Amino acid sequence: VAPDGSIIASARNSGSTVFVHRWDGTVWRPVGDTLAGELDPAASPQQFGPRVRAMAISPAGNLYIAGNFRTSTANGQTRRTLNGVARLVGDRWEPVGPGLGTNGAVTMRTLMGARSSTRPRAGQTAR
Repeated sequence: VAPDGSIIASARNSGSTVFVHRWDGTVWRPVGDTLAGELDPAASPQQFGPRVRAMAISPAGNLYIAGNFRTSTANGQTRRTLNGVARLVGDRWEPVGPGLGTNGAVTMRTLMGARSSTRPRAGQTAR
């Protein structure tokens, strides 16, 4: 839930793309670019597939996402390499450093905002 009370959620289509949307009380609106690709090249889309596993909003109001995705795309063209973690800047996902790596799926469930508004840290939560 965003500070303004809106709900932010992600969904994967039947293919290999992930969308993040915000519910404005009437309709789901896109947030950022489409996410695509997997961090684990050996995994099948049915086994893992690209997906957002965690979202967090920093104290400064920045939206961060983490999960099993490699890039952001717009109009079918790759925009940025993200490697599993990104921050929303305007209407685009931007990488956070080099990302979380490219060898294996990210399975974290939450991100906890660090004291710095620019560096989230991985957290743990009970299932």
